[in-house]
Amino acid sequence: MMMKGNISKVSKMAWAPVLAILLLTACGQKMEAPETVLQKAKEAIVEIESGDVKVGATLEGSSDQDNLGLTAALNLKFDKRVEGDQSLAVSFEASGSMKNEDQLMDGEVSAEFITVDKEYYLRLNELDSSDPNLDQIKPFLDLYSDRWLRIDEAIIPENIRELNTDDAEVQAKKEQLKALFVETKLFEVSKEFGVESLGGEDVYHYGVTPDLDGFRSYVMGAARIDGVELTNQEIEEAVEVLSHLKNVELYVDTDDYFIRKAVFEFSGAAVDQQATLDAILVVEGQDFNEAIEIEAPAGAEDFNPIELLMAFSEVPTMEVPADGSMVDEMIVTEEKSPESEEKENQ
Repeated sequence: MMMKGNISKVSKMAWAPVLAILLLTACGQKMEAPETVLQKAKEAIVEIESGDVKVGATLEGSSDQDNLGLTAALNLKFDKRVEGDQSLAVSFEASGSMKNEDQLMDGEVSAEFITVDKEYYLRLNELDSSDPNLDQIKPFLDLYSDRWLRIDEAIIPENIRELNTDDAEVQAKKEQLKALFVETKLFEVSKEFGVESLGGEDVYHYGVTPDLDGFRSYVMGAARIDGVELTNQEIEEAVEVLSHLKNVELYVDTDDYFIRKAVFEFSGAAVDQQATLDAILVVEGQDFNEAIEIEAPAGAEDFNPIELLMAFSEVPTMEVPADGSMVDEMIVTEEKSPESEEKENQ
């Protein structure tokens, strides 16, 4: 009987670690150290070559006399798996209102941008505003609205053109920035919500706070990689934005460690302490490193910026006599110098 009791105790002791493992992996959920998960998430971010990202933002601001309300949505689809041929599709829309003393203005804008096969396309879907200043230029913008325009590469910002370059120096900078991002501690976990389900996928849900020293190091290092040496004041101004972050939450996939959702809440003073701003930014991503179909828009027209400039400019016209006397008079006037006029007067 004594031997049987001993076997029972040994059996219970043997099951203890098994039960612990079952509790930690209940319902197939992995439990890893938060710091490990965040590090793996950073490593996963720099390996993203394609994806579908949606960004939603709301902003409310106020001062003694002004009030501002804005909502915006952006959808970004990209595929850069073919080196030097970044495919990108961006759609953007925003609407809002602003009250300035007794004047209330509201409006909305909607636009799309595509780059594929090293060509660039732009479409303005909507631009409406009660601002009377817009009335002067809107007739000219309407000439190009609701039409896909092919934009000449020369007028595309350099940072966008670099997406489609295979220049060795540019690629080297990108690799250095990736390494800097992975090595630098940018956030630390302040709260663990556990493992949750998001869009049918298991995710780690964390509340995090920015590591200010880490961000200082990252800003300074990124600038140096780009060949720029920032002053201490410039670095502090960049990091100061983080002081307005009141809440940050991350949802990290338990399998591939991609960040499926991120929520940023900003609140605080702005514009030299004369106004307050409250903003919420929600970023959601899916289909990372999967095939993203992006096609050139059919029927796109070549955009000629000179035509738009000519439409904006108002050149005064004047009648020129057939004998050209006015032209001769203008030439003589232009050729006269102060010295020649003084001699004539003498």
